Amino acid sequence: MNDFWGDLISGKTDILVINSSEPIPEEYQADLISSTPLNLNDDVWVVKKSNYDLLLHLNEWFSFFQQKPLYSQLINTYYKRYNFIALTQAAAGNKISPFDKIIKKYSNKIGWDWRLVASLIYQESGFDNRAKSHRGSHGLMQIQNTTAQRFGVSDPYDPEQNIMAGTRLLQKLDRMYSGIAIDSASRIKFVLAAYNAGEGRINDLISYARHKGYSTYNWDTLKRLIPEMKRDIIPEGILKFGIFKGVETVKHVDEVLNRYEEYKSMVES
Repeated sequence: MNDFWGDLISGKTDILVINSSEPIPEEYQADLISSTPLNLNDDVWVVKKSNYDLLLHLNEWFSFFQQKPLYSQLINTYYKRYNFIALTQAAAGNKISPFDKIIKKYSNKIGWDWRLVASLIYQESGFDNRAKSHRGSHGLMQIQNTTAQRFGVSDPYDPEQNIMAGTRLLQKLDRMYSGIAIDSASRIKFVLAAYNAGEGRINDLISYARHKGYSTYNWDTLKRLIPEMKRDIIPEGILKFGIFKGVETVKHVDEVLNRYEEYKSMVES
């Protein structure tokens, strides 16, 4: 069996593409670095740290290529036909969940497509209004105690109160990013990322991008800087909330938006 890792370390191979679920062998971890996930399968680039510029160039090219029609054609051809999963019974009618009426009510209040909010709710709780995480998040939109208190929620497991608070938090984040030079598509990605990781973590990422001289308000560019934030070379004062691994947040944004596209194809607005 070929030693792919050994070939990468020795220089016989410049780059590997692996699934992020496959860990880098412990004996090589000090010498290798991986990118953020490239697709819904969580595949990543892996290169030697001494070849880090190659990773940056690949990330830059891939970010550019993702904007091209050919990228969407390839995804539709080789991924969606195999990866499509009806996560709810939306195809059975103009219905996504038992909470559609409430979702529509509060989505309208903040000017969001209710199907996007529904996709976020599925991501957070799978439409289980009794869901609770080990991080202390509750209900359909997995709101924290601080969010519940801010918006006057007495029962975070009550669907209406929970969705009211969750959408008001989305509105708060949306307004925060509306005051900067950012297009609407990127703003939604920032809002979803901040909803998942907290606005402080995303502001740290923006600060690091600014420090590196990158465009600070392009999510697809910023997310490719996340692997660097695991390193010990970031100058003091750039990050207020410490190291940001970010893989979960990148996956969160991608899955919510991809599911939203499926909902739009199945359910009327």
